[in-house]
Amino acid sequence: MLIIRKLKDAPDIYGKPLRGELHGYWELKFENKFRILYTIDFQENIVTVEAIKHKDEF
Repeated sequence: MLIIRKLKDAPDIYGKPLRGELHGYWELKFENKFRILYTIDFQENIVTVEAIKHKDEF
């Protein structure tokens, strides 16, 4: 469960902030096949996973 630990411990270090119309969302890749799309509430220290999709779906 390394991916969950990365999201829990340091989502802004392991993830990549997205730009354009996805501004405000972050992306974390895993297994070179999938991407997790999430938001970070820095004030409340909450990560919300919005989607998990195969890289071809993005």
